[in-house]
Amino acid sequence: PGYRILASTTNGMLVAYSQEEQKLVIVVVNTEEEEVQMGFSLEGFHYEGGTAQVIRTSQDENWAELPVIPAQADMLRATLMPYSVTTFVVDGITPKT
Repeated sequence: PGYRILASTTNGMLVAYSQEEQKLVIVVVNTEEEEVQMGFSLEGFHYEGGTAQVIRTSQDENWAELPVIPAQADMLRATLMPYSVTTFVVDGITPKT
């Protein structure tokens, strides 16, 4: 409750934002049998810390908490494992006005 779904032009991606929690959540499904390189733009947001928590479920993992990834030049870049669902959580983020 309290999250607003944001528009995404990428198939297999859900983006939600909580203004109350100042949290952005990106969920991406990779249905391919190969790794996929992804980039997520954060240019519409102000954020502190510049990192995202990463959680993955795959053929070998169930809600595995992975090392945080840094945001570089308003982008999060990550490799999605084959047949996986990966969740990225960015805390302390607010929309630019």
